Amino acid sequence: MYQFIKVDVDAVIEAAEALFVPRNNEAEAFYELRLEFNQAVTSVRKSALFIYLNRHCFNGLCRYNASGGFNVPFGKYSGPTCPSAEIRGFSEFAQRCEFHHQSFEETFAMAEEGDVIYCDPPYIPLSATSNFTSYAKDGFGPEMQLLLARLARDAASNGNPSFVSNHHTPWALEIYAGARIETFDVQRLISSKAATRGMAPELLAIYGA
Repeated sequence: MYQFIKVDVDAVIEAAEALFVPRNNEAEAFYELRLEFNQAVTSVRKSALFIYLNRHCFNGLCRYNASGGFNVPFGKYSGPTCPSAEIRGFSEFAQRCEFHHQSFEETFAMAEEGDVIYCDPPYIPLSATSNFTSYAKDGFGPEMQLLLARLARDAASNGNPSFVSNHHTPWALEIYAGARIETFDVQRLISSKAATRGMAPELLAIYGA
């Protein structure tokens, strides 16, 4: 989607706006379009479908099942609109960017002198009942968290300052030992009930800066 917005933003906006019609703001239409998205090949149409799903699904969550299918349920919103102005603004910014779909190991290996690295992995669970490590089919378990922390330390040693966001937990403090830790609270918006949406403790592990 990022690549298509960068190259042909008008085509993406036109395709996306066509999906934001009242008949598609119903559960039946949503699930039909979600199925189409899961079966579609990379294209302007699939990019537009992702934008539609993001604005119509539960809390704008992006999550995939073990088979790689987008599986967030219908959000039941009143009159969601296509973010055309935001898409166009992103396209202007994207002209100065390169997008790569690859593992974080490959991305670290691309670092050159003067590069700064920011990592935003799936967060370490705050509790056994809040495990959000599996937004994608392959998940992001403890081994991946440890590897990411090690690569961030190594990158800083090689002259590339590295920053990693995560939940503030005892284990996070353990795996980011040696980094400078900044802590703060962030409003969480995932719960379906507004009354249960509280603050969550987060940290920023800073290596080499």
